[in-house]
Amino acid sequence: ELGRIPEVTLYGDNDDFRDRVGIIVFTVRDIDNETVSRMLAHYSAIAVRQAAFCAHPYVRRLTNVPVEYDEQGKPLHPKGLVRVSFGIYNTEKDIEYLADTVQSVIKQIRNTDAGTLFSSPKNMAIHAHKLPRDRG
Repeated sequence: ELGRIPEVTLYGDNDDFRDRVGIIVFTVRDIDNETVSRMLAHYSAIAVRQAAFCAHPYVRRLTNVPVEYDEQGKPLHPKGLVRVSFGIYNTEKDIEYLADTVQSVIKQIRNTDAGTLFSSPKNMAIHAHKLPRDRG
């Protein structure tokens, strides 16, 4: 489902799923991983992990982002990824719900100043109604 969204890049072996575990790692073009994860959590109660997962060199290699340094010459944390983990209790509806929510997050961010999304609880409530709610 996520692989059908043009703005989403999936990481890992996406051609042969037979030896995969229940983890999907992705980014959304031009949207920070922290923003995606916060919106999934705040608006739709979808818990994900985001960042570099204690694997900074590997994430840099995957995302093809060079090392950046701070003023003291220390390497900065790389831009990260979003990781979704599925368990035996998840259903196909959960996967569809995730994909629908990611699409809605993309539309919401494209149509809103991302800096105002989390500036107050009121702003979060104003934008929350535009995302899917019912998992049916």
